[in-house]
Amino acid sequence: MLNSIGSSYSMPGAYPTEESPELDEGLGGGEPMNAQSSAGALSSYMSQNGGQAMTPSQLYNLSLGNPAQSGDSTPSSTVQQAAQWMLGNPQTYQQIETHDVPGADGIAGLNDMQWAAEGGLSSSGSGETSGSDSLGGSGELGGLGELGGSGELGGLGDSGGLGEFGGGSQLNAQSSAGALASYMSQNGGQAMTPDQLYNLSLGNPAQSGGSTPSPGVQQAAQWMLKHPQAYEQIETHDVPGADGIAGLNDMQWAAEGGLSSSGSGEAAGSGSLGSLGGLGGFGGLGGGSQLNAQSASGALASYVSQNGGQPMTPDQLYNLSLGNPAQSGEAAPSPGVQQAAQWMLGNPQTYQQIETHDVPGADGIAGLNDLQWAAQGGLGSSGGTGGTGDAGTAGDADGTADAGSSGLGGALASLLGLGGGSQMNAQSAAGALSSYMSQNGGQAMTPSQLYSLSLGNPAQSGGSTPSSTVQQAAQWMLSNPQTYQQIETHDVPGADGIAGLNDMQWAAEGGLGSSGDSGSATSGVSSAMSQFNSVFNSIMGLRA
Repeated sequence: MLNSIGSSYSMPGAYPTEESPELDEGLGGGEPMNAQSSAGALSSYMSQNGGQAMTPSQLYNLSLGNPAQSGDSTPSSTVQQAAQWMLGNPQTYQQIETHDVPGADGIAGLNDMQWAAEGGLSSSGSGETSGSDSLGGSGELGGLGELGGSGELGGLGDSGGLGEFGGGSQLNAQSSAGALASYMSQNGGQAMTPDQLYNLSLGNPAQSGGSTPSPGVQQAAQWMLKHPQAYEQIETHDVPGADGIAGLNDMQWAAEGGLSSSGSGEAAGSGSLGSLGGLGGFGGLGGGSQLNAQSASGALASYVSQNGGQPMTPDQLYNLSLGNPAQSGEAAPSPGVQQAAQWMLGNPQTYQQIETHDVPGADGIAGLNDLQWAAQGGLGSSGGTGGTGDAGTAGDADGTADAGSSGLGGALASLLGLGGGSQMNAQSAAGALSSYMSQNGGQAMTPSQLYSLSLGNPAQSGGSTPSSTVQQAAQWMLSNPQTYQQIETHDVPGADGIAGLNDMQWAAEGGLGSSGDSGSATSGVSSAMSQFNSVFNSIMGLRA
């Protein structure tokens, strides 16, 4: 759990983490960022600095903790976070800056920000319920995830990629437990297990004869699957020994804030470190590989083969995710198998594709043949979303890892309807952008131009329309401003937001990894993970 390490570990120059009051869910009363709260912070800053309009370049400055422009005041940490959120959510920012004047030019006036701060997005029919992010819950930690500059730790935050299922509230342990406790009460008070959570997460009754869950209950089940350590705390709070069975009294205890008062560090359920790693982009437990459906299936298939070939179920995945044998008599999992189980729990629809690929009807049982099929790229050949090709690392020659349904890049591509199968990191994003720049006269790149590209528009007048990959690369850079800063300042000190073609080409050729910076590749992530591994037994599998 992030909160358990307090301030004992921080990356130099990193953004606020989940332990920051303005990011934490219930720690000190801080609220996670969304469109409305971000706009409120920015409109207040603008008012205090002469009411000048906001642009992506100024948001970039603010996101680094610098004044929006010369003569303006230094932003507070909340304003800095609001700027990071807006950069990471360009389509929401577009709605704000165009609400009164059509045509996206990147310029948001004070009146635009004030309109959004007053709930304008929710009242305009834009779907921004209560100001929540149009990407479905990604605003909670949007634009963060700079650990090593890989961007794989954040952007989608605690339950990112799941979406809000039409609701405006972002789930945490307490609200998830409340939804589940209510469902359990309405269905006879039966205890909950990971198998039943899996059923609920797919929109099916927890068990035969149970009622179909509401969208809120469905999302609560998904949240619990993504946070097995939080679920373990709930199911063991009165009886030690994790067996996966959470009684109604356990859920009600958590729904009433029990995790906060127990000293567990979950505090209203900010969750375990898995809330960041659930999207598969965190990197291995002590290793550099990024998990996706194919690599996770490979790890699990190997474990199953070594333990008698018994099929896998969500209950067994839960055991593995905690570092325990899948069932009595089997071997304890390696860190890689543990992370693979976490990934599968966090991606129930992908797991459903695997377990039903040869026999229709989701029963939660994945045979060895199912896992081997997925490990051999079956999801890619079947049109599934689970991932193709090898697992890769951020430091592969092409700088990509498979998107699957994991990672910030993959989740953004899925949520925004972008094509392409590769998961973005600093090197691959820089490669896509440098290629685009070369094809368009070699002009330098700025945050305003990245914003244009992220919306699918030319970087500037006369430029070509970007491909979906270039669009995604621009979104990645906007979501990772500190990495972009490393790129644009690598040869000339002083962050001005202007990245020349030589800068992008340097990063595309692996410069961030070889320069001692940790902006791409897995070196920074692996180094950080070696410190985390001594504290945590497991890391969940971006959000999204």
